Amino acid sequence: TLELDGVTRLHRVTRKPGEEMLRENITPTFRSGRQSMMLWGAISHGRKGPLIRLQLGENHQGQRKGKGLNGSMYVDQVINGPLRDFVHSLEAEHVAEFLVVEDGAPSHRSKVAKQARMDAHITPLTHPPNSPDLSPIENTWLLLKRRVYKIPGSRSSLSALWAAAQQVWRDITDEEIAVFTGSMSYRVLAVKHAKGWHIDF
Repeated sequence: TLELDGVTRLHRVTRKPGEEMLRENITPTFRSGRQSMMLWGAISHGRKGPLIRLQLGENHQGQRKGKGLNGSMYVDQVINGPLRDFVHSLEAEHVAEFLVVEDGAPSHRSKVAKQARMDAHITPLTHPPNSPDLSPIENTWLLLKRRVYKIPGSRSSLSALWAAAQQVWRDITDEEIAVFTGSMSYRVLAVKHAKGWHIDF
């Protein structure tokens, strides 16, 4: 998600047990009237896939209604289009099956999405439900956000934000993607060493 009032960096807090709710350890968020957009993108090792702006149900004031992206929307906008095409192009190029990693979003886990993946011959990779440290696309999203928010005027409107996101996505190189995807063996070892807890990736 990109927001018009988005921050350009992560905030890290060092605290003692029991201090998580202290005012100085909390970054407030303001949901009311927030203007944002949801993007979807895909990467493979040293390879950048498409980036699309997801269309969500909105009312006349631009506020989201319902529960955001449901399974049918995900199937129509992602699985039966850019995801299928990206996976099949990789498989044709490498003559090998590619497994797809998605996060635990409800739209990804829905029955309609599972059926659509089967119909599109897309094989998901089974993985822990909450494993952002093992997902190199999280690093890619952070890189995109930082660069988008540095572009002058990128947060003046949603259209400007989307234009900036497209520009940044085009400019991200395959070499930059390879840095993130190439660290997978180190990530796995680090997670094992940390016994499943947070690692510095």
